[in-house]
Amino acid sequence: VVLEVGCALSRRFQNSSVGRRAAAALTEPGLLRIEPLTEPLLSEALRLGTELGLRAADAIYAATTLLVPDGRLVSWDSELLERFGAFTPSQWLGERS
Repeated sequence: VVLEVGCALSRRFQNSSVGRRAAAALTEPGLLRIEPLTEPLLSEALRLGTELGLRAADAIYAATTLLVPDGRLVSWDSELLERFGAFTPSQWLGERS
């Protein structure tokens, strides 16, 4: 996810330093929980990817969300929003206000 956010923001803002700063901010202690790619996670990702027609990386994000207690997937990706029920950043922030 750190790589994905960094690259996506660099593309969106056409500024590599924006992407690098965002990626660095995600690695701040307590902000993000990193999960290793375990067999149960990969099995769940395969199930979701094949059932929902998700790309491999998106299936990993979705599976991680299901395997982490109180997990929420926040994304701008239309396939994750439509097929998996991810939250847009605005929806996620609205939940917290």
